[in-house]
Amino acid sequence: MVGIAALTPPYWLSLSINPLERQRAYRTLVMNTVDPDELDTIRLHVQRQYAYGSNRFRVAIEAQLGRPAGPHKVGRPSKSEPPPKCSETLL
Repeated sequence: MVGIAALTPPYWLSLSINPLERQRAYRTLVMNTVDPDELDTIRLHVQRQYAYGSNRFRVAIEAQLGRPAGPHKVGRPSKSEPPPKCSETLL
């Protein structure tokens, strides 16, 4: 059986002995490293359950899951044929 220490990255454990202090230290590290605009984008993707990454990554995830993993086009779908002109409908 594998112990928890074998599954936990050494860097994470080196942040602190106390789990609460370790969590705070990691939060500080991330908040100081990630750009605020990128953080907003990450939060938006998490809220909408979209894959966060490049288009290539998103397409790969969609293929594996068999469902959309990113935002859809905004607006109504385009029509396959243009609507008939008014003069054609009267005839």
